Amino acid sequence: MTTGLRFDELALELDDALQILSVPEYAHLVDKAVIDAASLIDRKFAEMSGAGKAHHWTPEAARMSPEWEEIRRLAGQAVELMELKHPSSPIA
Repeated sequence: MTTGLRFDELALELDDALQILSVPEYAHLVDKAVIDAASLIDRKFAEMSGAGKAHHWTPEAARMSPEWEEIRRLAGQAVELMELKHPSSPIA
């Protein structure tokens, strides 16, 4: 059994959520600006993925790399958008 965070799982979960939200009957559940912000994060994850890019998915990279710093910045913007659209949301 492995322990610790699986950073690749984070990217896969985001991708799955965006696929669900691309279905017209679910698209209304989240504001378009939030979906756009999450899509940008998803694109950044895609840029960090693939052959020869495993170094992006280590705990040290998640703490120290400029790529992950950008992911955190974009995620913060997405959370701010959610808070603006839904001020009583438990995301805080």
